[in-house]
Amino acid sequence: MQRKDEVDELQEDEDEDGRRTSSKSGNNTVLVEPNVEIILKLRTVEPYVTYGYPNLETIKELLYNKGHANIDNRKVPLTDDIIEQELGKFGIVCMDDMVHQIDNVGPHLNKVVRFMWPFELNKPSGVLKGLKTPGNR
Repeated sequence: MQRKDEVDELQEDEDEDGRRTSSKSGNNTVLVEPNVEIILKLRTVEPYVTYGYPNLETIKELLYNKGHANIDNRKVPLTDDIIEQELGKFGIVCMDDMVHQIDNVGPHLNKVVRFMWPFELNKPSGVLKGLKTPGNR
């Protein structure tokens, strides 16, 4: 999981499948399967982002409260009907199936992640504690 914290000039980058992994807008979260390439990219931008592994509760909160589908480059609210229509061929027919794929890094995780729109988080209230600065790791 990756959270973008108010960064104006992150370079847009694509992974080997052509998926955009960076964003110019702040306070977004995307889910990615951890691999060597992603870890190296995260280390490069570490002073500007916060990242980590989500727990089951966080995954459920994100999907149920902030989850949207990316249908023909349009942001569409997640419903079981849309999930079944788009991911049913992989045996994913409802939100709980999506949660299961994400939590267990299931065989269809990449399909689930590509189906979702990046999560838009609320801006933090107040000052963020422990802000990272280059050279202070």
